This record gives sequence, C-alpha cells and structure tokens, in this order.
Amino acid sequence: MLRDIEGCRTWVSDTTIINIAAALKTDIYRLFMPPTINEDENYSTVLGDLTKTFDKLQADFTKNLSHALKLWGIKR
Repeated sequence: MLRDIEGCRTWVSDTTIINIAAALKTDIYRLFMPPTINEDENYSTVLGDLTKTFDKLQADFTKNLSHALKLWGIKR
C-alpha cells in the first residue's frame, strides 16, 4: 500500500495517514516533510502548529460527519 501511495496510484484517507504515523511512531506532519528539510526551530514550530490544526480538523470532521449520518439515519 505504501508503494501505491508514494507512486500516486491510490488515495490515502486521513485514517490511513494516522495509522501509518502510529505504526512508524512518528508525528503525522513528518509524513509530509521532504527529506531535504532542515529541522530547525522555525520548521518545528510551524510543523507542530500544522499538526495541531490537522488534528482539530480531523476531530471536527469526524464529529460533523457522525452528526450528519445520524440525521440521515445512516449507521456507520
């Protein structure tokens, strides 16, 4: 699956990204970092903020999706 993701042959869901990061024991944002980025203090701050924002977006999306599915009578 990782080969297909890296080769742009498949789309990756937010759940898959979270699971990959957990399996690799790394922060989610590190999966999106080019290998040439220098991890100085500025990058760490920005990328940490992006991770927090991504986590909040994911939580909001999940909450709103669950609510919408309940309204439509769809079981998840």
